[in-house]
Amino acid sequence: QTLTNACEEHERKLDDLNELLKDQAEISEDLSLKQQELLLEFNSLELDAKIFEDVQRQLTLQCHAAEVERSHLSNVRLHTALFDIVVDERGLRYPLINNLRLSHRPKSDLQWNEINAAWSQASQLIMLVCNEIKFTSTNFGIVPLVSCAKIKEVDSTGKNIYHHLGVDTESSMGSKTTTQMIENIIIPLQAFCNLLHQMFLHIKSSKFDGFMIPFEMSAYTVDKYDLRLLKENDDVSWGDVLHCIACNLQYLAQLA
Repeated sequence: QTLTNACEEHERKLDDLNELLKDQAEISEDLSLKQQELLLEFNSLELDAKIFEDVQRQLTLQCHAAEVERSHLSNVRLHTALFDIVVDERGLRYPLINNLRLSHRPKSDLQWNEINAAWSQASQLIMLVCNEIKFTSTNFGIVPLVSCAKIKEVDSTGKNIYHHLGVDTESSMGSKTTTQMIENIIIPLQAFCNLLHQMFLHIKSSKFDGFMIPFEMSAYTVDKYDLRLLKENDDVSWGDVLHCIACNLQYLAQLA
């Protein structure tokens, strides 16, 4: 009887051990599955980390390229890029602005359409610089038009006077008669130079370091020439005047 009881007890312990082994096997299998899941997640994280490194490297390269481009752009002078002014130092050729000849009157193959366009470009340069330096004249202003630019002058009585830097084909409808009546733009150029002179005075008063225009200007003079005294057909003197104006515009475009 004692041996039977011992055998039965031994069998129960074996059953208990078998149950424990079964539980242990299930736990082991569960742990193995979880380990595989963790390995998959780890591999996924490692792949994500590599992708992140690649993206970070690409962004760093893009930032560096953007900084290089910003540095290059900071060295670009906008007005010089927009307005290409070419001056013949010998004064033998018309000064050019964006390949357009600056002149006070038509002559030979130089006609009003080119003169209009040239002074329109010069007026746009003045407008841009005036806006940049926050300058507004009390009695002069520029009115840009498609056909030709205008200088608006407010006289002592408060009346508006418009000086055309060329032939206003919009108002005259391109009339040949009107075009023939206009022989030069001497008076409008006086107004243009007066406005330019006022702007230069404003820049000087702003204590701009190193500002010194190539040729001095006053309300009616350019270098040694009094514009009120120059004759229309004095091509030598007007050539010098236009040379001086173009040099000052060139200096202004490079300075701004």
